[in-house]
Amino acid sequence: MRKDKPKSRPLSAIFSLRDNENTNHSEVRRWIENEARVTVEELQYDPLSVRFSKPEAKSRWIVTFGSEEDLEKVVKKGIVYEDDRILFYKFDKIINRELNTYIFFKSVQDEKRRWRIKSAQGVKRKKSKVKGKTKSKGRIYIAP
Repeated sequence: MRKDKPKSRPLSAIFSLRDNENTNHSEVRRWIENEARVTVEELQYDPLSVRFSKPEAKSRWIVTFGSEEDLEKVVKKGIVYEDDRILFYKFDKIINRELNTYIFFKSVQDEKRRWRIKSAQGVKRKKSKVKGKTKSKGRIYIAP
């Protein structure tokens, strides 16, 4: 998840291989250019496990193509790598999704925090007209 949106990269795509960590830049670049017959302007390894401090997070590659046509070709068809069809996703679309996920996550956390504060403060109870029963006024009763 991302806290803030990086600069737009309209000619870039994101993909991941089964074994990202043991594949080098020149090998990946050669594979993309030869299999898809496109021009790779830039290739970047994105170690998510380091950025998020989570060893289980899978890393990914960010590739910038020479033209919109090259990007569309790879995004639509993917490329086969060692018997796997590798899917490419537009960079800007994935980054927007990650940002929206973070915003939603933060809103859920904030709401949980708000409910914990309300719970800690307690809920006022009002005596019911039925003898000996208590009820909360328009709220869910949370026992102290």
